[in-house]
Amino acid sequence: MFFQKKGVGFQPAPFAETREKIKNPGRGFYEIHTFVLGQEWDLENLRWCIRQEHTLALVILDIRAARERELTAEELSDIDAMLGAFGSLGTDVLFRPVYDREGRGMQNEPALLSRVREHMRQLAPVIQAHREHILLLQGLLVGSWGEMHASKFLQPASIRQLAEVWLQETDQNIAVRTPAFHRILSGYGAEGRAAGRSPGQSAGQITGRFAGQIAGQSARQIALYNDGLFGSETDLGTYEDREGDLAYLQDKCRHSINGGEAVWGKDLPGADEVVDRMKRLHIAYLNHAHDVRMLEHFRKLTYKKQNLYDYIEDHMGYRFVIRRAAKSLRPGGGLRLEIQVENTGFGNLCQEADISLILEGQDGQRRELPLTVDPRRWEAGETSVISVDIDDPATATVYLSLRRRLDARVLQFANQGQKEGLAVLGTLTVRQAPQW
Repeated sequence: MFFQKKGVGFQPAPFAETREKIKNPGRGFYEIHTFVLGQEWDLENLRWCIRQEHTLALVILDIRAARERELTAEELSDIDAMLGAFGSLGTDVLFRPVYDREGRGMQNEPALLSRVREHMRQLAPVIQAHREHILLLQGLLVGSWGEMHASKFLQPASIRQLAEVWLQETDQNIAVRTPAFHRILSGYGAEGRAAGRSPGQSAGQITGRFAGQIAGQSARQIALYNDGLFGSETDLGTYEDREGDLAYLQDKCRHSINGGEAVWGKDLPGADEVVDRMKRLHIAYLNHAHDVRMLEHFRKLTYKKQNLYDYIEDHMGYRFVIRRAAKSLRPGGGLRLEIQVENTGFGNLCQEADISLILEGQDGQRRELPLTVDPRRWEAGETSVISVDIDDPATATVYLSLRRRLDARVLQFANQGQKEGLAVLGTLTVRQAPQW
């Protein structure tokens, strides 16, 4: 006697969305940690300064003390140790080296652009050594508070020369302060004229070497950090043409890691306006401590029957919710599972991730089926479908696993009933009948 498979049943999970906080990397609230060259840094107690619920930190490195000289080997070693300390705590870093923290960019930055470029080149190997936990580089060192205003070096040619160092000597995402700077570095359409292009030139003709460098970069490497969100009609000078700039950013920065600070302003936005703006800007991170008045305003508002502050916290960056899973027969026979995943976040996943289907048998043994799916293409506000063919199915609980490639860290789905970070899809039941 032998056994022949007679049929396969599939009982899907309920797929209820969770209201519990999900601690996924690369997104969420952050706090600022400042390190000043020449001062003693207490790295041993850093672990007590990072909130347990946060996965991000904005690290401001003040190198003003070196404005007239190169960074020393000892200083670079200290910076290396500092970045390593954040990595050991599992915290992703938004890294902003600056010359100024007083609002006096012109006075505190170096006299020559060449000195700024040299400092960037010195920092680049240290940054690369910690590439796995540096999420992006904010700014190009110059300007008041490192925010690329009140500086000697904001001409298009200077901006390109500075960005060129980060792009050539690191593989990091970079963020600039305004859409105007984003256009300078990206050379999109007619806006490229602001980047030094004459009306008759194509984007491919812009300043030879830099244009070639940009052409080899993914557009998602250039993001926006907006530290004036809601502060005024122009977000404190962020926009030159508000609606035009917002439309531009909504399109060009959809696969970038964008964020900043929400600032108290004269005209306070309602909940719908706040969420709409964060969706258009694909906001992935916000300052947890500034502006406290604006954050309290969010707490007083409601959106979709949820406190607005909590809704923002849940939806910054990517948020994947499994909506449905069902079996079907694939052409020629065999079992296929179709899984619907909705990204309800303001933005997209911007780092490579590996996704697998896991079958756990009744004996506890697991079988993993890696999938050729890129979750970075699960667009914000849209539902994607994954089709998985299962050869030789057996009775098993079925899970979906998602892990960040660079460090194998689990990226959780926003569904109830997860196990070890795995999303439960349902149960396969294989019925067999004896045949003589």
